[in-house]
Amino acid sequence: MADASTLESCASGWKNLCSRACEHDTWGQMEEAVEIYQQLLSAMHTDIKSISLSMAQQALVGDAISCITARVEALQGTELDGINASQMQKLHEFVFVRRFAGGAELPAELRQYAAAGSGRTMSAGMKGTEVIEDVDTHDDDATTKIESQLLPPIKDKGTRIEVIVDRIGLKDADDCIDPFISVSVIDHRGKFVGKQQSTSPPSKRRPQYINFGCLVHLQNVLDDMGAGWAILFECKHFKPRSKKISTKCWCFIEFEDIRAGQQALELYKKPTIMDTAEKRLKNVKLHTIKPLFLHVDLKLRA
Repeated sequence: MADASTLESCASGWKNLCSRACEHDTWGQMEEAVEIYQQLLSAMHTDIKSISLSMAQQALVGDAISCITARVEALQGTELDGINASQMQKLHEFVFVRRFAGGAELPAELRQYAAAGSGRTMSAGMKGTEVIEDVDTHDDDATTKIESQLLPPIKDKGTRIEVIVDRIGLKDADDCIDPFISVSVIDHRGKFVGKQQSTSPPSKRRPQYINFGCLVHLQNVLDDMGAGWAILFECKHFKPRSKKISTKCWCFIEFEDIRAGQQALELYKKPTIMDTAEKRLKNVKLHTIKPLFLHVDLKLRA
């Protein structure tokens, strides 16, 4: 069972974020609503790693995450027949107000959205989950065990960078097992600066696309970066035969291209090139000739 005070504290924060998002949603302020829904999803995925939940509580949190993700997709236009603002108000009331206090069940009209995301939203978020990931050499034969996590916003002075990892296009998207996107910052020498992070599990799959809708707070301010630096993205998945996590493809945003707004990034063949900017650009090879990309949305916070 969860520690009552810890769960109460987390649930209170979730409720406040959901209330704010629903208010913007009701007034038709879609961009603001999506931003706060993304913050709520990030907070939930982060918080569930630090608390122990019963099976019933895990199911509840999973239902809520699935519904919130479905609303984000509806607002972004990736799901035309999705959950609406009125239903999100009901989610807020029944989940964040009543159920965490021992109240009513999830309304029937919301269960279809909870069922659509069942089994994907919680699997990599629970406390103690271990992920086997390629080490810094990015050699698929070398692995180490780490705990995947999303980090809160940094408090350093300067321009903070938020990245919403929206979706990735892969021709074999349906065949990828437990995919996620690793996000990190590298300097002009190709060395990691700050902590690497991994997205939460996919929120949805459709032909040739894997949706994440995950908010990542970079642990570096833009003011400390410079020419030759880059934000690095690696798409990773589990290989049952070798029982390890492998890099499928990768991409990056150069320092000069770090700006607010949406970007569609070209995907490159592995191995990830951890070298100077000049060598990265010279040696990359496209992962596919099809028009498939990693779609991200950058936000700069002064």
